[in-house]
Amino acid sequence: MITSEMLSTFPLTLLTDGTIRVTGSRVPLETIVGQFKLGASPEHICESFPSLSLREVYGALFFYLNHEQDVEAYLQQQAQEGEDIRRMIESSPFAINRHGLRERLLARAAQMPANRERVTP
Repeated sequence: MITSEMLSTFPLTLLTDGTIRVTGSRVPLETIVGQFKLGASPEHICESFPSLSLREVYGALFFYLNHEQDVEAYLQQQAQEGEDIRRMIESSPFAINRHGLRERLLARAAQMPANRERVTP
């Protein structure tokens, strides 16, 4: 389990909701680690997130590499929470039925007089 004390010497902050972000930014640790796992260099990650300094990216990666098991457990927890939220939203009675949505929108647009020439199914 990752604690605030573990992060104290790194440019990372553990928020009250359990997410870890680069201090002073909205960039979560999982984004930096995900880019790194896909083969992005720290310099490329820094270019992708202009609000981050190279020192912050290297610091986040240094933390990941030195606490790999803890970070992997954190990543799995974040992924599971995201999946739980997705399921909750999709099971809501207010959720949008996406099945056939494109076709329904095209059919409605074709019925509108001003759009008959522009819409192609």
